[in-house]
Amino acid sequence: MRTRAHTQWYDVDYLKEFEAAPVCRINPEDAAELGIEEGDTVRLYNDRGSVTMLAVLNPGEQRKAVHCPRSFLTREHIDGDLARTTFNEYNQACRNQSYFDCAVAIEKL
Repeated sequence: MRTRAHTQWYDVDYLKEFEAAPVCRINPEDAAELGIEEGDTVRLYNDRGSVTMLAVLNPGEQRKAVHCPRSFLTREHIDGDLARTTFNEYNQACRNQSYFDCAVAIEKL
């Protein structure tokens, strides 16, 4: 995110004008198939956990994929945390996790 480095600057009010809350960006065609509209509350989940946030429709998002900025604190989510849907296995080449490679189901609440 341009407004945060990990969770740094989470409490800077003028930066919240750009990213006020955690969101799930979803392609409008996918959203229509799921009955999701702009601003709806959605839950992303898998066998590891779940997170609840608002949906933002974005035609630039790839079909059958969602994008969720990961720099928000747990308390900033409606429920859960994005990290709960990821896994604890590390890349063997370097000690890093693949946050952008995580399968989830999505449902409108």
